[in-house]
Amino acid sequence: TGTGYFARTPESGKPPANPANEARRTRAQSLAAETGASPTQIALAWLLHQPYPILPLFGTTNPQHLAEILGSTAITLTTEQVRWLRHG
Repeated sequence: TGTGYFARTPESGKPPANPANEARRTRAQSLAAETGASPTQIALAWLLHQPYPILPLFGTTNPQHLAEILGSTAITLTTEQVRWLRHG
C-alpha cells in the first residue's frame, strides 16, 4: 500500500510522507498492534471497508508478502475504526 509506506519505518520527505499521512500511518500501526494484524493489512482492510467500490492494486514477488496482503481480506473493521483511521 502506497509503495510500502505503511510497512516501513518513517522516511521523512519520501512520498507520500506529509503530516496527515504520517498521522494515518501511526494510527494504522496502533490498530495493527491492537489487533495482531500488520500495518499493511490494516491499510488494505481500510480500503476494502469504504462505502464505494474500490479495487486495491498490489504487486509482489515475495510469497510471504502475498500471504500478508491476502490476509487483509479477513479483517473486519468497525465503522468507528474506519472513521478513526481516516480522521483520528
